[in-house]
Amino acid sequence: METVKDIFETDRDSPYDPAFVAKVLAGEKEKNEGKNGLRIDLETLWK
Repeated sequence: METVKDIFETDRDSPYDPAFVAKVLAGEKEKNEGKNGLRIDLETLWK
């Protein structure tokens, strides 16, 4: 299993900001662990 550190070290030429990638991967990990994430009410999103 790759860790965030492994991904950053092997993919240095990625066009994405490493801080952004770390944030996305942390969110995916929490989602897979069953933790609740940020929920946005779609009715008030565009008001």
